[in-house]
Amino acid sequence: SAEGKLATIKSAEVTLARNDGFGGEEFVAGVTGETLLKFIVDAGTASDIKVSRLGFDVTVSVCGGADVDDFFGWKLYADGVQVADTEDVDGTGATGELNFDGIDLDIEANEQSQFVLTADTDTSAAGCTLDVAFDDARSTIDDLNGDEIDLSAATLASDSLDFLDGGELTVSL
Repeated sequence: SAEGKLATIKSAEVTLARNDGFGGEEFVAGVTGETLLKFIVDAGTASDIKVSRLGFDVTVSVCGGADVDDFFGWKLYADGVQVADTEDVDGTGATGELNFDGIDLDIEANEQSQFVLTADTDTSAAGCTLDVAFDDARSTIDDLNGDEIDLSAATLASDSLDFLDGGELTVSL
């Protein structure tokens, strides 16, 4: 008689989830290093994963003369460490693409990493609304065997972020 164990092989999975808590916040144009999106990448239970490339679509709207160039010097951090070169949006006018290559970040199964996306803003961004959305077609996350994980079901987008030409500070003594 033959004896053995039943083994179930799971496909690697990845979950991306926004966790910045933004909702209706207003940002001041002309700020350096503004946090615009926070999200986690969760490796799930089946396999360790390697994040190699993350792509985003950037849209600027509402203001007259909206331009993605008003948002520049984009940085991507994972667990507090910058994981890719500083990038600018590839595009002109109201839409563009933002790609972070060469990330090379391993996340073990049952673990997650906290990502933060920041940018510098020009004062001409005042009156504009910014939207940032994950682009699965320009992103690469592989499983432990080096096989690319299907990210087509992954959805991630920032809140619509409004930029003003000034802010208000209240100090109570």
